[in-house]
Parts: sequence; C-alpha cells; structure tokens
Amino acid sequence: MITIVRKVLTRIKKIILIVRGFMLLLIFSFILAGVILISLNYFRVHQLIIKGTPSINGISNSYNKLIFLINIPKLETKLLQDNPHIGVITIEKNLPSTLKLTALPVHTTAQLKVADGWYVLSPTARILAKKRSKTKNLAFISYFTKYPFETYKVGDYIDQDEIMYAVYFLDKLKSIKNTAINQVAIDHLFVIVCRGKGHELWFTTKKTKEQQIGELRTILRQFSVTGQKFKKIDLRFSKPLVTLSSNN
Repeated sequence: MITIVRKVLTRIKKIILIVRGFMLLLIFSFILAGVILISLNYFRVHQLIIKGTPSINGISNSYNKLIFLINIPKLETKLLQDNPHIGVITIEKNLPSTLKLTALPVHTTAQLKVADGWYVLSPTARILAKKRSKTKNLAFISYFTKYPFETYKVGDYIDQDEIMYAVYFLDKLKSIKNTAINQVAIDHLFVIVCRGKGHELWFTTKKTKEQQIGELRTILRQFSVTGQKFKKIDLRFSKPLVTLSSNN
C-alpha cells in the first residue's frame, strides 16, 4: 500500500513540475511577445520631418511602418512621381522612429498653349500644372500641334523634341544677360524660335542643346567686348548667323 502511495505522489510531483514548467514557459512567452511588440512599436515611423516644401503627397503612407522595412530609393522615386512640383527628394532614416525628408521644388519655366488652356512646364518638359487661363510673366510656347486639354495629366512629360529643347533653352537663357525671352514659336519640325523684346534666337533639334548654348555664349561674350547688340542669332547651322541691331 505504501509503495502505491509513493508512486502516486511521485507522479503528482512530476505533473506539478511539468505544469510549473509549462506555466513558466507560458509566462516567458508572454513577456517575450510583449517585449517584441514594444520593440516593434519603438521602431515604427512616428515622426516625419519635411524641409523645403509645405507638404508632400504620399509621404503619410509611411507613417507607422517599421523603419527597417522602408526602401528609401523606392520611396523617393514614388514620391517624385506623385509630386511633379518637386525636382529632388532625399530621405534619411533617423532611428528609432523618424524619417527626415528634404525636397527641392522645381521652378516653372514656360507655359505651353493647348486647346482650351495651358500646361505649365518644368525645365524637363514635365507638366507641373494645368490651367484654363494664361499665367502672367511666364514665357509661353506655341506649338504647331494643339493638344486637347485632357491629353496629358499633371506629372506627365511632353516627349516632343522641339518642346523639350524649348524649355531647356528657356531655362538656360535665364542666366544669360540680354537674352530675356517672353515667347517661343514652334511652327515647324526641328525649329525653335525664341523671341524677346527686339531680338530673336533661332535653335534647332538637329544639333545638341549644349552645343548651341555654348555657341550662343561665345557670340555674346564677343558682343560684351564690342558693345554691339543683336537683332537675330540663328544657331541652326554649322556657323551661326548673326543679324545686328540697327541701334548699333
């Protein structure tokens, strides 16, 4: 009888030890799970610091995501696509829970006349805005094809060579003295005519943009020495043609 009781007590002790071990394991698991959850929450994005622009479309989607899982190059590319008014975006991770975003806005270069409105363009021919009325004090481009207003959406690029060349030249001319331009006429293929007050600059898509700007700078440097003024500079040919102003 005593032997049976001892065996029962021994089994009970084993069961108690097993239950106790299981309870300890369960408690440890709960504690570990709590630590993991707290740690994961600690490394979630809780703060977004944005510099260079009042707001960025789409950046709020990164809020509360694990900072380690955010692909910075992919996010920068996506934000540039969603924010055509921004030219450069850089994002830094500041552990444990902050994303620091710096944006450089794109300046407007010209407005393209389309049917029933205007496309406001960047220096890369990206559409920054669509407007029904003309913007004051912004050079405008007339193109031989009038696109319907709904053809392109904000953020799209106009991939016509003449238009891409035109906005490039307009952007570069802003930093060159005595070449202020208020309108660009693209009436034919390959030819871009930039018109200012009392002068014209003729460019072509059959030569590189950089070559033509370089030639223009060389000519204008000569004029700065002689004091002469030009009426027309035609850069379409291997040797640029210059027509002097009658006021010389």
